Amino acid sequence: MNSIKNYIQLRDNIATSGQPKRGQFQIIADAGYETVINLAMPDHAESIPEEGSIVTSLGMAYLHLPIPFDKPLPKQVKQFCQIMASIKDTKIWVHCIMNYRVSAVPVDELKHCIALSLKYHLIKHLPMLGV
Repeated sequence: MNSIKNYIQLRDNIATSGQPKRGQFQIIADAGYETVINLAMPDHAESIPEEGSIVTSLGMAYLHLPIPFDKPLPKQVKQFCQIMASIKDTKIWVHCIMNYRVSAVPVDELKHCIALSLKYHLIKHLPMLGV
């Protein structure tokens, strides 16, 4: 897992990272992850166009929800939170290109939607934000 770009284990069932390489999705599947959520923009040079087929061929569900890092829209955050809430009892891998989009989602929304306490969220994410 540590070979995957900017990998962070948020909870026992939720991990985040930058863009995994093609072969690293096997590592994610072998670790028991059931769903991969890709927040990266599809036109980024490091995105993998066939990522969905790679992930589903390994037996995991795949969701692509592009969220602009610089300005996530409230409806995108809401959709992300609804997805997270609907699969909260499964193993979820969330990634973008560098693992910065998680910090672009407002803390209050993450707290509400994936049931992280504010204290837990801040302890885990402030180092990533350089605070």
